Amino acid sequence: MLQEHQGTLSQHEIDALLSQVTQGSAPASEPQGARRGEASRYDFRSPARFSREQMRTLRLVYEDFARQCSSSLSVLLRSEVEVRLTHLEQSSGQSLSSMVGDASSAIVNLIHMAPLPGRALLIVEADLVAILVDRVLGGLGRPYIRRKREITDIERSLMEEVIRHMNRGLRTAWSKVTEVEPELESSSLDLEIIQSALGDEIVFAVLLEVLVNEVSGTMAFVLPLTLLQPIVGALRPHLLVMQHPEQEVEEDGRSAALTLEQAPVPVTVLLGTADLTFGELLDLSPGDVLCLNVSVNDDLPVTVNDVTKFRCRPGTRGKQLAVYITDTVM
Repeated sequence: MLQEHQGTLSQHEIDALLSQVTQGSAPASEPQGARRGEASRYDFRSPARFSREQMRTLRLVYEDFARQCSSSLSVLLRSEVEVRLTHLEQSSGQSLSSMVGDASSAIVNLIHMAPLPGRALLIVEADLVAILVDRVLGGLGRPYIRRKREITDIERSLMEEVIRHMNRGLRTAWSKVTEVEPELESSSLDLEIIQSALGDEIVFAVLLEVLVNEVSGTMAFVLPLTLLQPIVGALRPHLLVMQHPEQEVEEDGRSAALTLEQAPVPVTVLLGTADLTFGELLDLSPGDVLCLNVSVNDDLPVTVNDVTKFRCRPGTRGKQLAVYITDTVM
């Protein structure tokens, strides 16, 4: 038995210890004062497969995705839309139903992000579907699904157009890591089947809050580990922040230009004006003719947001009234 000392081991004790290790045996007891390592819990059902660096990179990607969605959805819905990343985590496929409020009536969209393998999931809760569909149809963007029911085929069809706008932002956000072509492959209302198919596979989940006219809803973007494996080496945050300022300005300019190209603009043609007294105005009746203060040969002003930008002449095209642009007003 090794003698116990307050200081370091003697050469005799070291030789004895090495001899025991060589013979496959271990000391019968530990020296007093030796520290035992504390055992930590490890969840084998949900192992930590994403490193902190990779999680940070994915956060940067989806924060950019949230900004892109805010712009594109504002144009589509003709209303102020704010998309915010509220939470991200790594979990298992079995936990999908807990990511959104009412999973029984949520829309699960399968997104193919070519050339990456597998499919990503975009889960949109029922309240958010109601808000977006109502706004697409010209409403105020209020949730109208007050009772538990399935989402109709018409609502799913309208949501497909919304998802396509989101995919444009997704492509832009991922372009700083790798080039992908997101495409909506299908939509499903049965989250349980997809959840069963994923089983215990590790997934990366991003929770996003969508605010439309002070009413909000939740959606979750889910990426299986198998989808991200081919680009694990590219998930480094410094690769995103090392872009040149000129490149960032150029990308922001292209994004802003695309958003502006789709923005609706009111255009008005003013046929003319007439000056009347209040008495003449009160005497107007059907059949009366008003003389305008323009000649039939005069060009008419074309206004954009109440600002005169062009001059034109009126006419017809087919069965519709039309104008011919004759000049530009600087």
